[in-house]
Amino acid sequence: RYEEPFRDQKFWVNAGGYQTLNFIPSIATMLFGLMAGQLLISNRIEKMKVKWLLQAGLVCFVISMLLDTSIWPVNIEQWEWHLVPIVKRIWSPGWAIFSAGWAFWFLAVFYWIIDVKGYKKWAFPFVVVGMNSIAMYCMAQLIRPWVQKSLKIHLTTLDQATGWSVAGSLFSTDCPYAPIAVSATILFVLWLICLWMYLQRIFIKI
Repeated sequence: RYEEPFRDQKFWVNAGGYQTLNFIPSIATMLFGLMAGQLLISNRIEKMKVKWLLQAGLVCFVISMLLDTSIWPVNIEQWEWHLVPIVKRIWSPGWAIFSAGWAFWFLAVFYWIIDVKGYKKWAFPFVVVGMNSIAMYCMAQLIRPWVQKSLKIHLTTLDQATGWSVAGSLFSTDCPYAPIAVSATILFVLWLICLWMYLQRIFIKI
């Protein structure tokens, strides 16, 4: 973020591209999650819950495709419009609906596999994060730069024969997959912190 704004400023441009009114579609995303949660704790039978989630996801996809044709699987020039563009960076309303569709579908699949079919052991890595999702989110926002800088410092040991280093490969500007490797490494470090909190029975909740 840029330096903090003065108190007399009415609006402040966020470095991520977010503006004041972006909180509205963000609230919509939270409401979608609230509705999904209410469905899961309801008395409906399990198959009906999965069916409702799949249908909700389909409705979200249809609406988002009607708002922005850029996500259509087939490009039809005469049917091209962008009433509400799907832009993740500013969390546009179109993106809120489109992402909710994917969230509903993934939730339906995981609910079917874990709760209905009972295959739970494989999901332990997700449980570790889910039990401390607030902590994970805060760490990703607050200490990610520090973790990245620390990795760059502590992984610079060179192979004397080849001159190769872990940090040199991770943070290489020549490799197109380097950003993915860096993000995955940082995610693993944050996951280890969540694992320690899980084992210590430390859970941050509201």
